[in-house]
Amino acid sequence: MSENSVITSLSEQVWNFRWADYMPFHLTENIIVTHAKYDEAIGIIKKIFPEIFRTNEAKNNFSDQDSPEFKSSYYRLCGDFFIFRDQTTDEIAGMAVCALHDWGGLNFRTIAMRPQYQSQGLYPLFTEFLASVLKDVGVSRIEGDVSGSNRQHLNILTKMGYVITGHSASGSFGLTVRITKFLRENDEARFADLFSCTSASDQHSNAKFQPKKTIQFKGLNEQAF
Repeated sequence: MSENSVITSLSEQVWNFRWADYMPFHLTENIIVTHAKYDEAIGIIKKIFPEIFRTNEAKNNFSDQDSPEFKSSYYRLCGDFFIFRDQTTDEIAGMAVCALHDWGGLNFRTIAMRPQYQSQGLYPLFTEFLASVLKDVGVSRIEGDVSGSNRQHLNILTKMGYVITGHSASGSFGLTVRITKFLRENDEARFADLFSCTSASDQHSNAKFQPKKTIQFKGLNEQAF
């Protein structure tokens, strides 16, 4: 990264790279994804999240009514926002929200697509692209939390190569399952050896579900999930 590069995100500061070097990126022929910071993204969130989550603006799922000023400060400092735009109509198709988890991982907070753009495979396409970028930078994992009752989402994440690595309970989010996408194979194997009594047989069974095709992003050759 050149000395004149403008660092706009905490993840860029920690990992010494620029999202702008990888975006805008065409997920499909019509849908492009760009990186944004909080001040640009919050207006889009207030506009599309009520439509996506079937709620009104006053009950926006993104808003923390107990400490909204702290949440705004947190996302302004730590947040990475990815805007999906339809080039044919110039409409916002959706948004993904991530934040720096620690020095080796990105926390995937949420992804939301407007109804007319759902079921188009944008979620797995973006996850593949994100994993390729982070692996190229040297990041070791993508992490997130999902409600234990959201079986459909857990099933989708499993197909995309995520594994369950823990769980937590809180007054804000209830019981959630921690899911992790290891970007280095040795890390996942080490985790399995430490915490699974069936790691050997699991490794043999999981190998059957590895697709053979590869997907290329900006010269990166990344195994598809």
